[in-house]
Amino acid sequence: MLLSIILKVAIVSLILIILSLNGYRFYINLRIRKVEQQGVVSHQAKRKLRYIKEKEQSKHIQVFLVNGFLIGLVILCVSMYSFQTEKNVEVLQAESRRLNDETYALKKEQKQLITKIPVETYPKKGLNLVDYSWEKLFQEEKKTDLQSSIENDLSERLVPYFGYSTCILSIDIPTKTLSLSLVGDSNQSSSKEIIEENIKKFVVEAKDVPKLTQVHFQINNSSEKNTTVYSCTYDRKDDKQSFKLVDETSNK
Repeated sequence: MLLSIILKVAIVSLILIILSLNGYRFYINLRIRKVEQQGVVSHQAKRKLRYIKEKEQSKHIQVFLVNGFLIGLVILCVSMYSFQTEKNVEVLQAESRRLNDETYALKKEQKQLITKIPVETYPKKGLNLVDYSWEKLFQEEKKTDLQSSIENDLSERLVPYFGYSTCILSIDIPTKTLSLSLVGDSNQSSSKEIIEENIKKFVVEAKDVPKLTQVHFQINNSSEKNTTVYSCTYDRKDDKQSFKLVDETSNK
């Protein structure tokens, strides 16, 4: 990082020096031409002007050579800066990959720990599902953020009752209906019966969720390569009715 800053300062400084030298040489040349255009009468003045002109032309050549050297330094500094930038990018990319790997490992470890926690019985008072802003999901400008917020919040709150959970909401704008899919992971076969009871209680509470017409559950056993041990689907025609079990699969 320090080297990059030094190279930046060097590049800017060299460019300013080049511009300053060229600017001064241009100013001197302009003054000589102005004197020539005014016309010199005496022979001595002409000789003096010729001498100054030749001397300044010699200086022009020297400045030209110096400019060439400075431009070479600028190119060298730019090349070094480019190389340093690429190196920094590679370091940042490697750091990003390392952080991603660590995050993935932590999530995997978290998932393993959660699946080992005994599943709790669904609370009698429920989870206040009706308190979510379900109706606002159909407002196009707020849909995406609100949908993600509800999915994430539900996924976290349902962990004690369904194991490591992932909640997915599907929104049908034309019919203004919602579908909810819940995938839970648990490596404890003894929790299967409790989870099935929790599903029934969740569906009862979900009756009051407006526009929700379908609820799907899938419980996987993470200790057996995520084998599905239980899945079911509840359905209803509108939000005034109670949910009915329309499909159920259980692997004992």
